[in-house]
Amino acid sequence: MAIGSSLVGEGEKRIPEIRQRLLEEIETLREDYQAMGIKNVERALANRIEHAEIDVEHSEFGANVVRDHVNSPDLQAATRKAFIMTRQGSGTNERF
Repeated sequence: MAIGSSLVGEGEKRIPEIRQRLLEEIETLREDYQAMGIKNVERALANRIEHAEIDVEHSEFGANVVRDHVNSPDLQAATRKAFIMTRQGSGTNERF
């Protein structure tokens, strides 16, 4: 289930709409930080920028583990629940 929930962090970045939203959030923060007078905006955004990038190897690993081992209706339901709960915990209720 840990791998299923990790798909929220890495796997969802493979979805173009979510990737675009992350980039737009960074741009909004950049403007906000500049308006606040933060001297080194790029440094303030470094963590967000780094984590907005897609770690393809990590993402594929998680997806492959799920494909290979989540092979029963019960496991699929539990993984789906972990995915949804992790997304809700990250502040979004979007459904896939």
